Amino acid sequence: WEFNSVGFPQSNWPTAAQAGAAFQHAFRSFEDVPGGSIQFNRLPDRSGAPASNDGRAEVFLCTDETNDLFGSNISGFYAATYFVRNTTTGAMLDADVEFNGDPDTFTWAVTGPPAPGGSSDLEVTLLHEGLHAVGGGHPVYLYAAVWPTGRFPEDLMHDRCLAPDDRALLRTLYPEAPLLGTITGQVNLSS
Repeated sequence: WEFNSVGFPQSNWPTAAQAGAAFQHAFRSFEDVPGGSIQFNRLPDRSGAPASNDGRAEVFLCTDETNDLFGSNISGFYAATYFVRNTTTGAMLDADVEFNGDPDTFTWAVTGPPAPGGSSDLEVTLLHEGLHAVGGGHPVYLYAAVWPTGRFPEDLMHDRCLAPDDRALLRTLYPEAPLLGTITGQVNLSS
């Protein structure tokens, strides 16, 4: 993955170094799940227009929610994950996470948890979007990082920790070997 600092600095964003560190912490949370094997390689930071389906997993912020860096309207969303998968194998070919950095809508912070009043936490939001990027959908478990309605109030996930459902997802999609064990024996009905 790589952090794309296109558009930095902005008054409603942390510094590029702070944002990059918050993103690294979120990805590290995925790697630290016991029983999971997912690993991320952080590439050098870059600055420039991101491209869809370029084989690079980029994380960046946009300044205009009505016309993001891919030409979409993400008004009202904390962030959006764009991904491309192989329709035959399901393999992820490309994933980009774009944060809504419109100064009229969101102020981003890294000083939590919890984020200071009137701001949103970059790391907490990447935990949500990153789970989409690696194949997760929205679960029914309220405290999951990838809960469908965001975190309002954000204190629902003030500790930046993955929930049991999030960890189960990562262990299921990216298990440590061996994937399956064997159960042997005989089942008897008793009367």
